[in-house]
Amino acid sequence: MTDLEFNVMDVLWTTCECSVSEMVCRLDRQLPYTTVLSALDRLHAKGLTTRRRHQRAFIYAPNITREEWHRQEINQFVNGLLVQQPSGELLVSCLVEALTQTDISLLEELEAKIAMRRNQPPGG
Repeated sequence: MTDLEFNVMDVLWTTCECSVSEMVCRLDRQLPYTTVLSALDRLHAKGLTTRRRHQRAFIYAPNITREEWHRQEINQFVNGLLVQQPSGELLVSCLVEALTQTDISLLEELEAKIAMRRNQPPGG
């Protein structure tokens, strides 16, 4: 997602839905109508927004929550790290070290999630 697309999604996550002209007014920087329209069209093509016709305009709404988007981004990032060399051991080591230094409760949460995952049947 580009910076503009993220800014547009941020407005949608806050307002729930709006038209292109409303979006132009709500963005923190002045942009041409056509630029905002293009960004909304790209987000719709990516499946990140829905749109419905209202009179002569489209009303856009988020098709994904902020949390879902962050989860997808983090999953893509982590998966990218795991397929590159060195192995995932470095990723795990860095994650544990970072959690230890910043928030030990997150490390405990990680341990709990690992234990839960181990107790699940394969494929579940």
